[in-house]
Amino acid sequence: MACGTGKTYTSLKIMEQMTDKNAFVLFLVPSIALLGQTLIAVLFSRKFLLTTCLHD
Repeated sequence: MACGTGKTYTSLKIMEQMTDKNAFVLFLVPSIALLGQTLIAVLFSRKFLLTTCLHD
């Protein structure tokens, strides 16, 4: 699918509908750029608890 078609938003909505409120979800992304986009989308929705672990 092309850029800007709502793939990240759609994924987040599917994740929201298919999991319990307090569930943990592993969301994998193929690039750092998409990670940033995903984090912004999650924070913007304010419906998810975000736990981030960064390793060197």
